[in-house]
Amino acid sequence: MITIDREGLIAKANGSYGIPEAEYERLMGFPATSIEDFRKKARQPGSELSSFISGKT
Repeated sequence: MITIDREGLIAKANGSYGIPEAEYERLMGFPATSIEDFRKKARQPGSELSSFISGKT
């Protein structure tokens, strides 16, 4: 998805823009990112995300 008018989107969201992302970060301990960023982090040996995915916490 490509956002063409972010300011318009924020205005239409009526104060709720960014709340799901903030809640995700609070619960998971890291910010929501693009799928490519997620894949890069998951591939890094010894990374927190790599350990989380493999079950080695």
